[in-house]
Amino acid sequence: MIRFRSPLNLTSVAIAIVTTIAGFALIPAGTIMPVHWGIDGRIDGTMPRDLALIVMPVTVAFIWGLFAAIDRFTSPNKRAASAALVNVAISSTTALFTLIQVLLVLIALGVPVDLVRAIVIALALMEIAIGNVMPKSQPNRIAGIRLPSTLNDPANWQAVHRLTGLLTVICGVALFVVALLIQSAPLLFLALAVSWVVPLAVGIIYSLLLQRRQPS
Repeated sequence: MIRFRSPLNLTSVAIAIVTTIAGFALIPAGTIMPVHWGIDGRIDGTMPRDLALIVMPVTVAFIWGLFAAIDRFTSPNKRAASAALVNVAISSTTALFTLIQVLLVLIALGVPVDLVRAIVIALALMEIAIGNVMPKSQPNRIAGIRLPSTLNDPANWQAVHRLTGLLTVICGVALFVVALLIQSAPLLFLALAVSWVVPLAVGIIYSLLLQRRQPS
């Protein structure tokens, strides 16, 4: 079952609400706020204050609604099999969007913030959290590496998610260190992409290799 009311989720939501209210109170109406940064780290997207401040809360509400619907219409066994991954994904995603909301308000108020670096660090922590729970998942069609080879063979699923989880944690730690040391936004984006793609690619290849080794 999805734990929407976990302490982390409730804390993130509370911070997001306070930040949004503070944004409306402190940022002058009509202010054009930066909301998107390109791969070079420069602002390439803006929105009026009112729209910019509601995008993140609406996005989180949509994500929660989507997962609530999935939770409502899936069987208890399927919910249990994916619960570890889904709960971490919801908590980390909510925390990430809350962080983005805080950073956008600070930037609009003139506070110097390295938004790209902060988000990459947050995604590194998310990666570590997800990698840590991957071995706890069971075959399901909601979360994880969902291939015929993993879905049809619990042993394959377990082996693949143990390896992929370990690699995901290692890549998350490496990304965290890189984000602390490197200032170049393009390099940070490259490191981010590599850190997420490599564990997934290795997991898929490993699953197919395990399947080929099975006696016919």
